[in-house]
Amino acid sequence: MSHFLPTLAFALSSFLFASEDAKWVWLNPLPQSNTLLSAAFTNVDTGYVVGTQGTILKTTDGGTNWIVKIIDSTTQFSDVQFWNSRIGIAVGYQANYSGDADVGVAYKTEDGGQNWKKLNPGANLWLRVAQFVDEKNFFVAGKGILSKTSDGGTTWNVISRDSTADFTSISFLTKNVGFACRHVDDRRSRLYRTEDGGSTWDSVSFQEKKAPELIYFIDARRGFVSVYEDSLGRFFRKTDDGGITWSNINLPPGAEGWINRIQFLNDSIGYAFSSIFTQILKTKDGGTNWTLVKPPSSKETLRYWFVNEKIGYGVGGFGSITKSSDGGLTWISLKKNLLPAPSILNSVFFTDVNTGYAAGIQITYDAMVQLQGLICKTSDGGRHWSVMLTGTRDYLNSIHFLDSELGIAASQSGRILRTKNHGSSWEVLETGNRDDLRCVQAVSGLVAYAAGLNGAVIKTVDGGDNWQRVHSDSAQNLYAIHFFTSDSGIAAGQVIINKNILGMETEKGIILQTFNGGKTWRTLEQEQWYVFSLSFPQPNLGFYGNERGEVYFSKDRGSLWSKIASIESGRIQTMQFLNRDTGFVVSSSTAYTRIAATTNGGATWKNQDILESSQINSLHFPEGSVGYAVGDGGIMLKLNRDPGSPIAQRPIRMGNLVLGSDGAFHYRISKRSPVSVQLYQSDGKKILTVV
Repeated sequence: MSHFLPTLAFALSSFLFASEDAKWVWLNPLPQSNTLLSAAFTNVDTGYVVGTQGTILKTTDGGTNWIVKIIDSTTQFSDVQFWNSRIGIAVGYQANYSGDADVGVAYKTEDGGQNWKKLNPGANLWLRVAQFVDEKNFFVAGKGILSKTSDGGTTWNVISRDSTADFTSISFLTKNVGFACRHVDDRRSRLYRTEDGGSTWDSVSFQEKKAPELIYFIDARRGFVSVYEDSLGRFFRKTDDGGITWSNINLPPGAEGWINRIQFLNDSIGYAFSSIFTQILKTKDGGTNWTLVKPPSSKETLRYWFVNEKIGYGVGGFGSITKSSDGGLTWISLKKNLLPAPSILNSVFFTDVNTGYAAGIQITYDAMVQLQGLICKTSDGGRHWSVMLTGTRDYLNSIHFLDSELGIAASQSGRILRTKNHGSSWEVLETGNRDDLRCVQAVSGLVAYAAGLNGAVIKTVDGGDNWQRVHSDSAQNLYAIHFFTSDSGIAAGQVIINKNILGMETEKGIILQTFNGGKTWRTLEQEQWYVFSLSFPQPNLGFYGNERGEVYFSKDRGSLWSKIASIESGRIQTMQFLNRDTGFVVSSSTAYTRIAATTNGGATWKNQDILESSQINSLHFPEGSVGYAVGDGGIMLKLNRDPGSPIAQRPIRMGNLVLGSDGAFHYRISKRSPVSVQLYQSDGKKILTVV
């Protein structure tokens, strides 16, 4: 007979099942933190915002709540336009991080943003702007291309294709009559007019040194252009005769001439925006006279959109969303931040799926920059966080808990912080070390290690009351440690080999090993690239990642290492393997950071949905189905993994114990009798008994 053991099957399923297509969600800030570049509102309450990393946001309550949709994390949206409440288009480019050229992309929705369909406008490079003429006729333009559809995006007519030119702005009054700014290089740009839907174009006269960058027409005769002049700066000009002649607009005192967006609510009321100076200008007479509206204080605002004369929105860097209800005089932030001030989170550790801690630095700006060590705690899986300022004025780089009560954190100043009461309070421990500590690990209730710059490794054997430096080497910087027992462990980082006659240093990666509690260390590995992270899901099985994006593994506690994969996205900042097959890495370059996952021991990797320009510094999985990540700007992310498909596709038999293709364990017995199953961790600790 076969007895199904549901409790045992559930307990193991999170380790035996994996999904590379798991979805990371934002915990902080909300709704998210990717840069936002364009907005469009169809009424006072309903609006859409797009930006980097394939981000599309929608609100139906005036910005109080937002639905986050990631179309494709490699897509960077630059513009969004809606014809009505149902039909909209978003354009941008799909970044190619392998070095090939980026590809222009366009997506269309016909159901108010519920679903987005990818279009094929024939763009090889970046699409900057889109414009509707009516429901079926619209244009897209950008780097080297101007394209038109007459059937809602099913088919396209490429009007112009020239990789050396860049359409920076378009303004179509009808499906036939329109204007376009065509940028050739840093000094030359031309304004063109068409009356046959783009089949032929006539140049609109401008003096030689004048370069139009933005065009906007209210009707066939009245239009505006933002102009760059070589040595004179930037100007705002107007035409009342369809572009035959142009006159300067006299701006009010304090206003700048760099205008990068224009919006008119009707024939008379309009706005001109400058994201560089966070400036808003307003006209009530069709553009003859302009007044300076008080801009929002945030310097992160890149795009404004007014729904009416009272209500306006601004979007920008780090997911910034602001709203004005008084015509732009005052602005409030709609971005919800769980942390009280700008913060950098360097490390995260959870003692169970709901209780966790993040450590870093809080930055405040008064007369001068003030830094305060920061530790955050959540008890509900990241929904809410309590913030504790530690009293230290330096970065907290690493945090680790031995159990739910005892935790330690390592600081830039060489101090250690300790809690014995579930993080309710923290005491600062002097260690006698002043080198920057980058990693820390509590091995037992009495023994802990920390390591950092100048080869610093410090150790306590009395729970942190006293610390001893057990390793020093000014040529080494250690970024990761892992101890198997109180005496046996490894450390990894970089080492300076030598200096040439010009004083330039040669640096390599290094892995050190000790068997006697740090009294002596031997070099296990010395490779070309720095090692930033270590992960040992089992005592004998370990992985490390280096600054080249390479992943190595060891089957003998780190004595010998073999390369298994290269990840093309830059250095591996942090990593964690949950078992021999399933692992996650955070890799970063100067332009972006992303999380990748493997389900075959690191042989192949698949990018996750998160692709953020801000740095992600640490991740931790308290169990196989739940993970957390933190980083610069107070970023907090959470992964609830769908168990997905079982790694084992056919039954695996281990004596009388069978792992079925359904992912459940079955135990076969020869006769009816009581059955007791005990589950042990790899260190021998019993964690479950099923009777």
